[in-house]
Amino acid sequence: MKNARHKARELALQGLYQWLLAKEHADEIRTHLAEFKGYGKADQKYLERLLNGVIADAAELEAAFSSLLDRPIDELSPVERGVLLIGAYELAHVPTCPTG
Repeated sequence: MKNARHKARELALQGLYQWLLAKEHADEIRTHLAEFKGYGKADQKYLERLLNGVIADAAELEAAFSSLLDRPIDELSPVERGVLLIGAYELAHVPTCPTG
């Protein structure tokens, strides 16, 4: 069974997908995410932290990992890019984050 933090990451990835494709504001994205099944089971504070933090720091995060990629960032799918952004954000800003 998925824990609340895991669900928050899944929803954050879905939100980042929307952001990468449509450049919607985080508040609009959260409104859409609230309609997803399981939204109430997610760690809401962590979801907000991930979504706001990744969007705010996206350029800095991408600069940190872009030289490690095998292709330019704009050739990544939105899912690949979102996963890398979440991972980079957690490594940089949530070093004590449990992996659950």
